[in-house]
Amino acid sequence: MTVFHWHFEAFELPPGAVALAGSDACPHQAFAVGRHLAMQFHVEVDAEKLAAWSASRDPAFVELQATCATVQSGAAMRAEAQTRLASQQALARRLYARWLGA
Repeated sequence: MTVFHWHFEAFELPPGAVALAGSDACPHQAFAVGRHLAMQFHVEVDAEKLAAWSASRDPAFVELQATCATVQSGAAMRAEAQTRLASQQALARRLYARWLGA
């Protein structure tokens, strides 16, 4: 599954954590410690948030678009939004339902 994330940080897993999701660019995107779930990607993102994020002219974001193959341009994110957001929001609903015990 492809998910949107918006960060530059990376970290090592804490003791006792079980890795749940990752990629070559960010090996620790989600993990669990006991009943607790941690996610570095943003399942809550919607079209409005993605539009705002992808329009960023932050110098670090602009530089990374030019130098890092895994950083998409704002235009590329917006072009994929309709297909990518639907599956990501379905994942969010499943995660939230399970978290809330519904």
